[in-house]
Amino acid sequence: MINWHWVSGGLLVSMACVPVSGQQPAGGLRTGIWMGMKIETIARDGSGTRVVTTGAEFVLERTGRIRCFQRIPERREVAHVELPPGASFLGPETQNDFACAFYSGNDFFAEVRRALEEYKVDGLYFDGVTMDFVSSYEIVRKTRAMLGDDRILFRHCTSDPLASARIYCPFIDAYCDYIYRGEAGRADLDLDDFLRWTLSGYNISNAVGYWVYTGSTGKPGYVRQAPTREHIDAALRHEVRLPRTEIGYELNLAWKPNDGHLEFFDKYYYGELARMRGMLKK
Repeated sequence: MINWHWVSGGLLVSMACVPVSGQQPAGGLRTGIWMGMKIETIARDGSGTRVVTTGAEFVLERTGRIRCFQRIPERREVAHVELPPGASFLGPETQNDFACAFYSGNDFFAEVRRALEEYKVDGLYFDGVTMDFVSSYEIVRKTRAMLGDDRILFRHCTSDPLASARIYCPFIDAYCDYIYRGEAGRADLDLDDFLRWTLSGYNISNAVGYWVYTGSTGKPGYVRQAPTREHIDAALRHEVRLPRTEIGYELNLAWKPNDGHLEFFDKYYYGELARMRGMLKK
């Protein structure tokens, strides 16, 4: 079994944001939590802070609890985390349209080291890093050095670090084993151009590109349907892979209008992968 941790808030918890260190390390690495989604509102009251982004909502309570809500297709709580006793309260520090920083006073890389040594994780997943490409480069490169060659680094980078769904940084992707891209659409690119030059890492960064299909089917917004045969063929033609997901299944929204849900995907996609693998062995 592969043991994973999402990293957030200077602590190892399940949330859709990734911080940099709460202290100022060498090289001027910035402090706080940096979210890779557009910020809609940030509100504070006596109970804590509420951050609402395009796809998620985060509530940082003064009691020491962090709550994470998914907003698409409708609002529902997906995770909550109780901070350990003695953890400093997360307070807002800076913000812009695409990032907000919350100072925690914790050492990000010390938490990565703790995950590796104490929990013996086999990999880390970063659900976005930062819209500052210098900081993103420093974080991903140092994390890779700490992971070594035998552990997995999986990074979701639909729009970061350049706030663009079209332009990205292959020299950062090169330190990752796998990347997610496509949640924010195709940026007006033709399907083949999008798959080959934005999503696929083949002979570019050589990170394996996974297509977040629901956000870039070619239709407006999120589309909960199974990938078509045409799109599966196009993805494999450009060395792009598709994750098997049932997000929204409990709401009866997963990959409609394919009433068979995942049966076609399992048969055709994995069948094509097996066929390609067989050809390589010949």
